[in-house]
Amino acid sequence: MQVLASYAGEEADEWELDGMAAITRNTYGEGEAYFLGCDLGVSDLTRFVGGWLAAQPQDGRQPEANLRSPASGVTSDVLHTVRQSDDAIFDFYLTRGRSDVELRDIAGEPIVLFRAERGSDGGAYTVHRNGVFVTKRPNPSV
Repeated sequence: MQVLASYAGEEADEWELDGMAAITRNTYGEGEAYFLGCDLGVSDLTRFVGGWLAAQPQDGRQPEANLRSPASGVTSDVLHTVRQSDDAIFDFYLTRGRSDVELRDIAGEPIVLFRAERGSDGGAYTVHRNGVFVTKRPNPSV
């Protein structure tokens, strides 16, 4: 993994992120993935895409489509990312705000609960500030 940018400064320290990677690049197989763990303004995002992504060879592959629509209490305070393997689908929920986030009707088996906990109802979870919650569910295409 290559760290392209890191969090720094007083606000980063307040969020317990000082020195942590904000933008990374990781090669995998014949491709590569970029992770932006920060909010970029339009001009910064344009500069990133023009400087990093546009300079990379294009092979015609499309980015993986999000396999699940934003629902179940997922708001702008939660980054919801979906990844798929041959036999499973993984849902990643990362909080972005300063408050706890309540999720409901979440399918799948929880495999990571960091600063997160099950709710009283089935499929309900609370993800706390700077929390990470990951579920695994069967891939219906298998």
